[in-house]
Amino acid sequence: MRSLATIEDLFLKEVAASVMIWPPERQQSNLTLRTVPEAAGRKMRLASPPRCILCVCVLLTSFGWQLVPAAGAEASSDQRRATVGLRTSMDNETLGAQVGAIANQLIEDYLSECQLVMISTSQRSSLFEQIARTTAKRQNGVGVVALEIGRREGHQPELLPMVWRDAGANCRVLFLDDGGDTSSILEFLEASELSRHPDVRVIFVGTSTGRVLYHRVFRNTIHALYLSFDNNFSGQEAHRLPRDDVRGGFRANGRLYQRCLYCLEGEESVRPLLEWEALAQRRPPVTPFPDQFRDFFGHRFRVVAMRTLPWMDYEGGGGGWAGGPLTPRDSLNARMLRTMAEHSNFTYEVREPPVGRFGLYLGNGSWTGIVGALQQDVADFSTEIGLLPPRLQAMEPSFIYARDRIVIASPKPGPLPQHLAISRPFAGTVWLLVLAGVLVSDVVVWVLLRVVAWVTGAGDAEVGGSVLYSWAVLMENPPPPPSSSSTIRVTVGFLLLYTLVINSAYRSSLIAHLTVQGFPPPINSFEDLLEQGGWTWGSQPLFGTFFVFFNQSSDPVVQQIYAGMEVASMDEHLAEILKKRHAFVDFKYNLRTQVAARLTDALGYTPVHLSRSEYPSYVGDIWGFRKGAPFRHHICMLQQRLIEAGLIDFWLRDVIRAYADRHRAQKKDDSVEATERLSQDRDGTVVLNLSHLQGAFYLLLLGHGAALLLLLLEVFVVRVRCASRDITGPAMK
Repeated sequence: MRSLATIEDLFLKEVAASVMIWPPERQQSNLTLRTVPEAAGRKMRLASPPRCILCVCVLLTSFGWQLVPAAGAEASSDQRRATVGLRTSMDNETLGAQVGAIANQLIEDYLSECQLVMISTSQRSSLFEQIARTTAKRQNGVGVVALEIGRREGHQPELLPMVWRDAGANCRVLFLDDGGDTSSILEFLEASELSRHPDVRVIFVGTSTGRVLYHRVFRNTIHALYLSFDNNFSGQEAHRLPRDDVRGGFRANGRLYQRCLYCLEGEESVRPLLEWEALAQRRPPVTPFPDQFRDFFGHRFRVVAMRTLPWMDYEGGGGGWAGGPLTPRDSLNARMLRTMAEHSNFTYEVREPPVGRFGLYLGNGSWTGIVGALQQDVADFSTEIGLLPPRLQAMEPSFIYARDRIVIASPKPGPLPQHLAISRPFAGTVWLLVLAGVLVSDVVVWVLLRVVAWVTGAGDAEVGGSVLYSWAVLMENPPPPPSSSSTIRVTVGFLLLYTLVINSAYRSSLIAHLTVQGFPPPINSFEDLLEQGGWTWGSQPLFGTFFVFFNQSSDPVVQQIYAGMEVASMDEHLAEILKKRHAFVDFKYNLRTQVAARLTDALGYTPVHLSRSEYPSYVGDIWGFRKGAPFRHHICMLQQRLIEAGLIDFWLRDVIRAYADRHRAQKKDDSVEATERLSQDRDGTVVLNLSHLQGAFYLLLLGHGAALLLLLLEVFVVRVRCASRDITGPAMK
């Protein structure tokens, strides 16, 4: 005759379809496998008809399991005590069947697509066996994992994450059966860091009240239920459960308890959902997994932030976390927080980080600043912080809602001198082409004159006359053609057409340059800054992502900029920009805010230019959350709705404008003087004055001066020749 343990193994092979055993091999540890190791890692089908007869026989004799000692004389006393505790709690078969029916109902109605992980402290859990029979009929391919933990220390913290990582389910469920040993279950969940997985749904089955859900290990769990059963139902404890004695206490009576995160005036609470008989007879009228974030009931969040305009601003500050709550001022993140708080009914308090930095890694796994406050669960979430991969080890990110880049602020180049306006219509290359065209036409005209003179015998052509004729045509004052030949006339016709195109283009471009001031190209990149001679540049004290960008960049241009960086305050840099050839390197939106407030007049003019080239120092701007924060997804979705509505960009521009208006209202005297602008009449027509035509007058004076010098030279040469003739004439006589 086969032993009962062998018959049990055969039975479990038949009914454990889609049940996966983890780990696949028995090990000498505190984890004990629920079923035989041969069934591990493979999905089994329901038994064929002949073998079902054996299953029926086993079912008929299954009541004897409670009388058979635990297999193996080497079973520890701790395991035997856990088994005795579970037998004592399940001695009423009717009540045990009701527990199994309710558990199966919850799984089938709400958790059919979820991976089910069953954890028990006993070697044989009749409740798990009943659940295994039900889940064996699943058709969605989502498996079930059964874990049996012992009471010894040294739980494997990577076990649960390993099981969850290997499953491709849409959601995950922990089904816990304490077997009379709640402490071992809680210690195992703490070692497995259940608090880092808020989306895992927990169903706890035991004989105590639901106050065990107050334990710290469930502090981030969004959905947690407690099935409490006892054969002495009295209908007591209908009110909210107190928080004392979370590991046991007096016995409750047949209730389904539900843990809510914020339903008690913004704080967590455990409340009876339904009585036992109502659960056994019909489906619960209220879902056991409601939306926990529809209403936060005034819950107060702890927000850590730093003053970074225009992202976040507040009154006071400088005292760190111990400085107390701060009063936010109008800024982008303050508007986002206010809108979210009104929508979801929560409150918040804003504090500075313990160390006034965004996050500095100390090398031992810990961080300072905002990242450190989130890592130590001092704060619930933060406002604007740069997304860097190393920071994700200590916090969780939100969606990227903005991108700030590094830019260069430099003084706007002054207008080009007006006396050069007459030469600006054409670039240097065009002027060379025009000059080359005139010279070529001179040569062509001279060659044609020589050919005509040789053919007709009219004598030699004058070179000087042909050259002067080409320049005269270019100046639109041509003399008569130098020859009556048809060839010369056709050549002169093409020369006139060439000069017509050149003069028309020059005249239209000259008018544009006389009416609109010209400016040299501004500084738009680090390369442009390095090409300028005699320039200096600097920034504020380097820290955070700004320091990482310059310190870790492999670009030689960035390294050269970093080597010549002058560190000073923003006030000093902005003052240097107005005085000399100096550039200031900082984040774009911070510069836009400060320039709009300090260096922009009432008409919107500013002498500061922000470069077009932008340098990303990090992926984007996010909000940081502490690890396992259950509300992170809800806050991220609210943030995404603001992005899609276009409010982030609109608020960002409006915050900068409002900050500049407030700053100018506080400072009555404008520190920026508008530069000289072109005089315009009321209809916008530019009036040309002497300053616009000074280049033409300079050119006229230059021409007259050159003509005078040539005249004097000509007179001098003539007199020298006459004098030489007077001397040589009498001598020859």
